[in-house]
Amino acid sequence: MGLPLIDLRDGSEMQLAQRIDAALCSAGFFGIVGHGVPDAVVAAAFDAGHRFFALPHRDKARTHIDGWPLKRGFDPIGWQALDPGQPPDVKESFYLGVETIGPNQWPDESLVPGFRAACTAYSAAMEALSRRLMALFELALSLPGRHFDRFMQHPTCTTRLLHYPPQPL
Repeated sequence: MGLPLIDLRDGSEMQLAQRIDAALCSAGFFGIVGHGVPDAVVAAAFDAGHRFFALPHRDKARTHIDGWPLKRGFDPIGWQALDPGQPPDVKESFYLGVETIGPNQWPDESLVPGFRAACTAYSAAMEALSRRLMALFELALSLPGRHFDRFMQHPTCTTRLLHYPPQPL
């Protein structure tokens, strides 16, 4: 069985909800296409990430995650390990959260022009998509519309940009 793929442009909301329900009841997961997130928003976020990770380490380290109370910002290579006792991950990342909960740490605009705007737009697009999916879940579960809204008043969404540098074979 392959990955169930649901095109969010194809069908009524009820049909989409039924496809989601069928995918979750059979495979337990699904992928989506036709999500409505503009290609330009995705491309700008990827470009911002590429430009940030291309900075010298000293510039990225100005926003080190441990220097921020909310643990947002730059997480260097080797800082995390998936499992205790395992070698550290060979990725670097940049964490962002919902600013109504607390401010993000941002790289200097002169170092990565447009980074904040690109990341903020991407995060907003992902939140809008998640809210659409939650509405489809409500339909699939025969719940009243906006049932999940009360649980999503203060979302704690995290956006994490990742960079895996080339590794020797």
